Amino acid sequence: MFKVNENTYGRIGVDREVLKNLIIEKMKSMDSKIVPCNRKGKIGKKTPFIGKDAMSSSVEIKGNEKSGITIRLYFLLNSELSTNIVSDEIFDNIEDDFDMLGLRKPRIMVANIKGLISNNTVVERNIEVVRHNG
Repeated sequence: MFKVNENTYGRIGVDREVLKNLIIEKMKSMDSKIVPCNRKGKIGKKTPFIGKDAMSSSVEIKGNEKSGITIRLYFLLNSELSTNIVSDEIFDNIEDDFDMLGLRKPRIMVANIKGLISNNTVVERNIEVVRHNG
C-alpha cells in the first residue's frame, strides 16, 4: 500500500493492484501502437473473465514508498514506430497518473519491448528502455 495522504485522522493509501490497473488502462488506450504481453512475449487472452485480468502479467510493480517504486512493462510494439517515443509517452502517462494520486514519481520505469509487429507477424526482440527519476 502506497501512502497518498496522512493526517491526525488517519492515512489514505493506494493498493498495488489499483496502480497496476491504471497502468494497464493506459496501455490499452494505446492499442494502435502497442499490444500488452507477458514477460515471455505471449499475448494474453482477449476474452474477459471474472478475477485477475489477463493483461495483469504485462505490468510488474516492485519496491515501496521509501526505497522508490520500480515499474516494468511488457509489450509488443508496432514496427513503424520509434521505441523511445512510444516508451516516453507511456512513461509520461504513468507519471501523470501518479501526480494525480499525489504519489511520488516511480524511481525506475522499464519498458521491455518483447517484439515488433509487422504485417500481422511478430518478430521477437528484447529491447529495454529505462527512465530513472531521482
